[in-house]
Amino acid sequence: MTGGRFAALAHRHRFRFRRQRRQMDLLPEPDAALAPLKHMVVETIDGPIDEARKDLSVQMVQLSQIFAGRSELELLHAACISYLRRATPQTAKARALFHRIWAEEADFLLDRLPARWLVSTLQTFYDHPATPGERTAGGVGFMYGNLIKVYETERAASRPRPPDSPYPYSPQLRAVEGMGGFKPGDDVLANINVLAYDAALDGGPAGRVLLRLMEILRDGDTIFRRTDELRHLPAFRDRRLYTLSFDGTDPLAEPQPG
Repeated sequence: MTGGRFAALAHRHRFRFRRQRRQMDLLPEPDAALAPLKHMVVETIDGPIDEARKDLSVQMVQLSQIFAGRSELELLHAACISYLRRATPQTAKARALFHRIWAEEADFLLDRLPARWLVSTLQTFYDHPATPGERTAGGVGFMYGNLIKVYETERAASRPRPPDSPYPYSPQLRAVEGMGGFKPGDDVLANINVLAYDAALDGGPAGRVLLRLMEILRDGDTIFRRTDELRHLPAFRDRRLYTLSFDGTDPLAEPQPG
């Protein structure tokens, strides 16, 4: 099942959790009190911003900006997710904290997390489940939420674009509060396909059916192909890389020195 039909997805699947052995441990202890964090307000951390966000100390700077004025518990939850997207020495601690947060403070988070972080939470339950049911719900929820994001963005693209925007789509998604828009060339579609590929690997005969369905979707005139073709538009030529739905990344602009 791991042959050449989906070589790029297989490669992306293999390195979904890139090993990062030297990350700083910025998390509290697994048994740290969580309830007080609900009443503590996040303050913005000064520091560099890096689009790649490989260093978790840089990621924490960005998260502090996203959650500024919100609760420290929401920030901790996001930090746990960030650690669990990487293979670090802190994986066990982050997993323990993530599951404790949802066991002890689910009502608090459900009242406060916007849709984009609910989708990220579902992806984390898929990747780090405590039960098979959590993995199923997480995977279905991740696919459901992201496909709605992509669909609604393409739907918005059929409307007149804002006069001050060079892009052939609306950069803001207003159909779903708190979800944010999908920017063609980001990795949302590729990640959807990687999760489907992952499910197929453990799916037995059903997995073979899923892979065949994915082949048909890859080769058809679907949102995957239409979005991939947007990379030929001038509006996207200033991107360094454009992530394709099934076939890795396509270099667009030459990296700038410095």
